[in-house]
Amino acid sequence: MRSNGEPSRRSRPSHWGCWRHPAARRTTGSLRLALRSFLDLLRMRTFRGYLGILVSSAALLFSYISTAPFVLQGVFEFSELEFAATFGAVGLGLLLTSLATARLLRRRHPRSVIRSAQLIQLAGVLLLALVIFVDVGTGWSHPVLLVASLAVAVVPCGAIGPCCTALAMAESGQRAGSASALLGVGMFLAGGLVSPLSGNGHPAIIMVALMLIAVVTGPMLGSLTARRR
Repeated sequence: MRSNGEPSRRSRPSHWGCWRHPAARRTTGSLRLALRSFLDLLRMRTFRGYLGILVSSAALLFSYISTAPFVLQGVFEFSELEFAATFGAVGLGLLLTSLATARLLRRRHPRSVIRSAQLIQLAGVLLLALVIFVDVGTGWSHPVLLVASLAVAVVPCGAIGPCCTALAMAESGQRAGSASALLGVGMFLAGGLVSPLSGNGHPAIIMVALMLIAVVTGPMLGSLTARRR
């Protein structure tokens, strides 16, 4: 900043309206350097842990998205309006959870929020498994319990995702771009792997099985985030 209040040449916005990144902090782009950056990040224990938690949370979310139409409409015989209302309510819960997490982080560490969300999620998946296995075994169904257990199982993803992303990016340092790429690829790779499984076998049992695997894997991978003494 010059003495007359005008921005200096170094910090002046470029012709497309963006502020120039300091030349000393720029990195050259090449496939070799990008791959090296990815490998360096994957060698970091804490980054792998947060990446794993995020991937398991995404797997649970995508297993719900891909199987919900078959479970709610095919197995529990929800009408189109009931399915839309349920899907919209869970989506609204995800949004509200993300907003509440932003306020909660003023008083609690993100790792604490993640652990609490994982416990809530585990309780929701276990309740969902009970509701579905009772329906499959006895034919007795309770739509209210089903919707409630689905919400408790899925809505915590709105807290786990942002917290894991923030902590993983904090670990990445100057490799923030590479870290963001790995996080994005991991999430959608999980979605691409679990979604086709929804058509194999009983959709409700497939959904519960995928959610159980995800909700158990998340805390196990979370142990990687504990720093070694």
